[in-house]
Amino acid sequence: MAVASSTTIHALVTTTRASKRWLLFSFDSFSSSSHPTTSINPQNNSSSSSSNPPKEEEKLLSLFNPCSAIKHLEQIHAQIIHSGFHQHVFIMAKFITFCALDSEKRSMDYALSAFQEIKSPDGFLWNTMIRGFGNANRPKEALCFYKRMLEVGEAADNFTFSFLLKICGQLRDPDLGKQVHCSTLKYGLDSHVFVRNTLIHMYGMVGDIQTARHLFDETP
Repeated sequence: MAVASSTTIHALVTTTRASKRWLLFSFDSFSSSSHPTTSINPQNNSSSSSSNPPKEEEKLLSLFNPCSAIKHLEQIHAQIIHSGFHQHVFIMAKFITFCALDSEKRSMDYALSAFQEIKSPDGFLWNTMIRGFGNANRPKEALCFYKRMLEVGEAADNFTFSFLLKICGQLRDPDLGKQVHCSTLKYGLDSHVFVRNTLIHMYGMVGDIQTARHLFDETP
């Protein structure tokens, strides 16, 4: 592959500056990897030094295996709350993933309700919600969640941008896609393999084949 040049980046910077949206996400129109398995005390949400999860945690995790309908998720959620694990980040990540990403059990409204109750959601949880809203064809809510994520100080990562760029492609919105591209430059993630592949796909989806090809040729 050719050595990365500044041609595409310069064009993006010029275009975005001209619209006064350099490195900013325009949310005015939208306003209204594996997860760590650290054991957490359900009472104070602090990390446990034990490498083996407590029996109650194991019991709750085992409930997800036979889960086959949304009513079962409701029962599991009730059990999580009853056991005092509703602030346990790993348990709640498992629960919200089931709600947000499983095609048969998907309930973004339920996932949102559960997410809102978590005092300190981590990056995995934020990304899961963004991805879930994108999969559910609710792009405005996904973008608003990204804005909220930044507002609370949670840093975006390669997964965040991959999900956002996919949404931009689905919306066929080249301007929004360029803004997200600029944000990947800000975070130094534009060359990450997942992000770069999604950038190429996004530009192809919005009909900018020239930029898509240029990014492909610049790929390390």
